[in-house]
Amino acid sequence: MIAKAAKREMYYNRAMSPELVERISKGFLWLIDAVIQNSELDFQTGSNASDSWFSVYRGTGRLLTIKENGRLFADPKYITLLPSFYEKPSKAGLDALIKMIRENKELGRYYIDADGKKKEGYYQNLVSRRYSLLCEPDDDFIIIDKEFVLGYSNDRIKARITQPVIEKYDRIMHSLSLRYNYFTHIRQSGTECDLVGLTRQGDILLLELKRHEDTTKIFLSPLQAGKYDDLTKEYVKRYYDDFNTNVVEMVKQKVDLGILKPQCEIPTKITGNIIPAVVVGGQPSKTAKERFEIVRKAVGKEIPLYTCDEKGQINKLL
Repeated sequence: MIAKAAKREMYYNRAMSPELVERISKGFLWLIDAVIQNSELDFQTGSNASDSWFSVYRGTGRLLTIKENGRLFADPKYITLLPSFYEKPSKAGLDALIKMIRENKELGRYYIDADGKKKEGYYQNLVSRRYSLLCEPDDDFIIIDKEFVLGYSNDRIKARITQPVIEKYDRIMHSLSLRYNYFTHIRQSGTECDLVGLTRQGDILLLELKRHEDTTKIFLSPLQAGKYDDLTKEYVKRYYDDFNTNVVEMVKQKVDLGILKPQCEIPTKITGNIIPAVVVGGQPSKTAKERFEIVRKAVGKEIPLYTCDEKGQINKLL
């Protein structure tokens, strides 16, 4: 059994409860098929001390969440587009909802905006599907989760654990600002890691996604990736057994439901090794690459930089 979050200072739980798995497998297989068939959509699952959920995303926008009790939830901005879908979900209703979302300028910021610019969510979706639903035999890893964030038992404990890490990266940023004027007035950002991968060997990948146009975000990303790396390693050091059990169970559930389709043998145990990396959608500028290397060196971690093509295939750049 995976330990309840309340019994741990830190926790991560993306495996669903048996009750929710049964509910999805009996009543929502049509939804799984619909999401698999639509290249704009993706899945997320999870649990906490009191509930369990199954969610559908378009980019970074969460369109629908099914809770353990069978109730459906979504942000009001989606519900108001088509209330009837959330009252009685169906394939036809989902298709109609997606059409409305595409035509809504405000919601474009989660996927492709009104000017046709592809957002981080677009690339997140692209890479996630490529390495979860469209896996190939030669792949070195699979994507097992998105919007990764560690939980803490309360705010006091969260501050005690995270503040030293935040201060560490503040010091690095301050040091960089003394040498490079483009670091002036820059603050740390990011509370969730975009994607989590699992390698053939059982290592955990923490992937941060950026758009090729966002030069500043690209060269700052080693700070973000380093912070996620430090906090995740702290969690693994404390609660490796919980982490291993949860990852193994989550992967099994996703494979059984057909929302993860690996073409290689899946490790039955994680190693505990954490590998942070950055993926850029498209080709970053020369400036972005040069400054990325400066920041990566200051962080002092091996944080590879990848690019991804329009099929979601990633290739190492630095």
